[in-house]
Amino acid sequence: MFEELREAIRRIDELPPFPEYFQRYVMHVQDEQIAAEISYMMRHNVMDTVMLEKLMNESTKELTGI
Repeated sequence: MFEELREAIRRIDELPPFPEYFQRYVMHVQDEQIAAEISYMMRHNVMDTVMLEKLMNESTKELTGI
């Protein structure tokens, strides 16, 4: 863990500005959440095209603030 931290400190100048870094992080977390939800639905045979469309619509609304 300390090696990872040390390496991150060495590469601090290579990172984008914090607002951009944070936005990328949030989008990454959202992508993982959506993928996990779709995976769950497929494993439990809940997934069909109607459910997928509903999930995508809900996710779009959350992202756009509608």
